[in-house]
Amino acid sequence: ELRGDSFLGVPGLLQAVRAGNVAVANALGSGLIESPALLAFLPSLCRHLLGEELMVRSVPTWWCGDPASMEYVLANLARMVIKQTVTTAGASPIFVEALDTEGRRALVESIRARPIDYVGQHEMSLSTTPVLVGDRLKPRHILVRSFLAASGSSFTVMPGGLTRVAASDESPVVSMQKGSGSKDTWVLSSGPVSAFSLLSTTVVPVELSRDGGDLPSRAADDLFWLGRYAERAEGTVRLLRAIFVRLTERPGLIEVPDLPYLLRALSGQTKTHPGFIGPGAEERIAAPLDELYSVLYDDHRPGSLAETIDALHRIAGRVRDRISTDMWRVMMSIEPRPADLQDSRPRPGKRRDGPASVREPTPRRDLSEVLHVLDTKVLSLAAFGGMISESMTRGQGWRFLDIGRRLERSLHILGLLRSTLVKAGGTEGPLLEALLEIADSSMTYRRRYMSRLQIAPLLDLLLSDEDNPRSLAFQLVALSQSIANLPRPPGSAGPSAEQTLIADTLAKLRAAKVGGLVELTASGHRANLDRFLTSIDADLPLLSDSLTRTYLTHLQAARQQPSDAI
Repeated sequence: ELRGDSFLGVPGLLQAVRAGNVAVANALGSGLIESPALLAFLPSLCRHLLGEELMVRSVPTWWCGDPASMEYVLANLARMVIKQTVTTAGASPIFVEALDTEGRRALVESIRARPIDYVGQHEMSLSTTPVLVGDRLKPRHILVRSFLAASGSSFTVMPGGLTRVAASDESPVVSMQKGSGSKDTWVLSSGPVSAFSLLSTTVVPVELSRDGGDLPSRAADDLFWLGRYAERAEGTVRLLRAIFVRLTERPGLIEVPDLPYLLRALSGQTKTHPGFIGPGAEERIAAPLDELYSVLYDDHRPGSLAETIDALHRIAGRVRDRISTDMWRVMMSIEPRPADLQDSRPRPGKRRDGPASVREPTPRRDLSEVLHVLDTKVLSLAAFGGMISESMTRGQGWRFLDIGRRLERSLHILGLLRSTLVKAGGTEGPLLEALLEIADSSMTYRRRYMSRLQIAPLLDLLLSDEDNPRSLAFQLVALSQSIANLPRPPGSAGPSAEQTLIADTLAKLRAAKVGGLVELTASGHRANLDRFLTSIDADLPLLSDSLTRTYLTHLQAARQQPSDAI
């Protein structure tokens, strides 16, 4: 919530803090008291608030926002370490002793220009400790951080602490952010040390359980979209691969009559603009490579493959603790752009209507190289899907992930068929072959029908065959089973709204007659198929919306999805 582009932190933490359900040790805003300027006021604050002197004095510190303190700092500059009042990432203290004359002059000018931004501290002489560098011992400056534990109305200093070691013998800066190391700090005792521990011993048997724990709605939402983005990426990759195979084998549109259909299907699937639909589409279809490379690699283009994989990585980072190490490795191996294109970003430029970003042209790549990249992505995405099926326990997290996959694959099938088969072309054999290839169902079709490519058996295989893992019917049956196992409020009677929606859609599919769907009108339009696919295509977003309202809304009071509520 504080930084939307980061994978760090705990999703939903601020909401839990607002609700008063957790106590945070490092409370929000505690970074404010890390300002070194406060050290200048601690002695007087202690006397004013507690009526006593500090028990442990800090490094002598002066805030330059006070005129007298600023003059003292400037008069004794050579002995000072200058720090920023408000610490920012990457900022380093300035050791004045190491500056040359010009550097000191520039520092004085900066302090006088904005004194409130600077703090001066006496430079302390740090101790050193031996550090093994290669095969030799060398001295390094050290700082020791000790820890206090609350004990009634007081505190107890814990024995030992964390010793931080400077990164080099030349550097006086001791900071983990600047490459420093650390050492354990040992305190010798005068007698035996108690071995008592509050930690559970390994010999105590744990209670057996098959409950995966509660699933917060935010995690369920992320898993749902992880499944959708993974399936969306796979569908786009398979369609792109079929297009590039045809461009490689037969470069002319006359030799590839199915290419315009596939290009229009790509625009429909990725929702990219201008794409191969609308004004200027014919010109882009005649010379499609620029547009195809953009759909492949332009991670700033909504709907592109690179943008989809970026979103997939972003979602995966939020559920890192809910997927296995191997699943994470497979996911991270799917690069949105080749390594040599990673630095291609918009460069500043101007248009006639004002400033804008001018994008560098997407580099051309050899078609065989693109095919290799797409083949690799298909294998990686298939591996990810296989690990979902074979490595995840069938808890609620898996169900939401699988629901996302099944929904997205259903939409992909519907969009692909609507874009290619509703309007009949000339010789449709090459197009049917391409559809079977994209749907990974070529071998099944050939085993059943040999090489007689016809629309009716293809539609039966891709729409109605509940044994084909790539068919629409298979997805709807899987959705029905997963939705039936989602948690329900206690005492609920009858099917849920989601169960009703998926049951109606599945019944509509089972009742459809393939023979009637392939009938052509006088204008060469399959009107029945168009109406049928449009009707199913309208049902699935309603199902997604209903699932979101019931399970994936985060603005309501915190709600958990119990794993055992099946």
